[in-house]
Amino acid sequence: MKTTLGMLLWVSLALVGGFVFGGSLQCEPIKIPMCQTMPYNMTRMPNLLHHSTQENAILAIDQFDVLVQTECSAYLLFFLCAMYAPICTLEFQAVPPCRSVCEKARAGCEPLLNRYGLDWPQNLDCGALDLPLYDRGVCIAPEAIVSNKPASAFQKRQDVEVTTPTTNSSTLPIGCSCAKSLKPNRKTYIKEKYEYVIRAFLQTSETLGLLTLTTVSVRQVIKKSQVDIAENTTTYLWTDGTCLCPNLKHNREYLIIGHEDRSRSRLLFSNTVNSIAVKWNERYLTRAKKWEEKLLRIEEKKARRRRVRRKRKRKKEKKKHEQKMAEKKNNSKDKQTKNKQDKKRRRKNNKKRKTTIMTATTLIAHIGSSESSSLAPAL
Repeated sequence: MKTTLGMLLWVSLALVGGFVFGGSLQCEPIKIPMCQTMPYNMTRMPNLLHHSTQENAILAIDQFDVLVQTECSAYLLFFLCAMYAPICTLEFQAVPPCRSVCEKARAGCEPLLNRYGLDWPQNLDCGALDLPLYDRGVCIAPEAIVSNKPASAFQKRQDVEVTTPTTNSSTLPIGCSCAKSLKPNRKTYIKEKYEYVIRAFLQTSETLGLLTLTTVSVRQVIKKSQVDIAENTTTYLWTDGTCLCPNLKHNREYLIIGHEDRSRSRLLFSNTVNSIAVKWNERYLTRAKKWEEKLLRIEEKKARRRRVRRKRKRKKEKKKHEQKMAEKKNNSKDKQTKNKQDKKRRRKNNKKRKTTIMTATTLIAHIGSSESSSLAPAL
């Protein structure tokens, strides 16, 4: 109990005094977008995973964004932020999350990862991290945070359960309605520049927190980009929302056209990103290939124009550089000519000065000799 009260005091001081003592403690405001809803707003680097800057931490924590959106555990986001953006306290280098926070996050999300052939990250292994227990060491947990912020997702609550994959005739949950979807045609295809086109059957569709994951059986790959899609295999379509739109029905073959999320290597499927799903017809195979050929020709034409513009720009810059160098050379030449003229003028002036001095000397000598000759008879 004493340790818990002490931890509450430390956290309270950190929240209140973070800005006051920030300079000496090297505290800094949290810049990681995923962690800006935390009940504290100051952190310090390096973090518990040895990232020296928040920029490096952002690149590392971003890989968990999709997992957080599934809401597989109410403790996952708190645990990740406590590791990647630890709270800045008055005395401790970095206060780790309690072991129970890690274990609850792992217990909620590891089954989901395993279902899709993934393992819990080794660098976040609760045992390897040697995290302290809540009542036996200095650590933080959602229930230990004293904050004037309103209640949030970090309050203690039961982990969200993943819905069972649906296998009925419709994949729309109750309360969902889809707006009119786009129809496949050349104009739309060229405008959207779609990145994948497949012929597939719907297998399952399930809601994972804020996401919908649709599993389809791919019969034919007409186009693919960076995300690998193989024929006669299953692949996953991700929808950022709980309603699957365009709506897909079981026991029906579809032409599915959409975009990719290249940063996370996933196929997107949603009306919000203008995905298309229509009942399969053999004519779509020929049409889709023609649309793709047309798109490639347009893109190649645009690429040629860009190359011409870049060439013209380089030529213009080269000409400008040559003009500048020529001007510089002319200025240098003019300066050299001026220096030669000045040198010639100085030599001429020096010659005149010498001639004047010699003339004066000769005149003085002549006057002296004349006076001497005039004085000789008198003597």
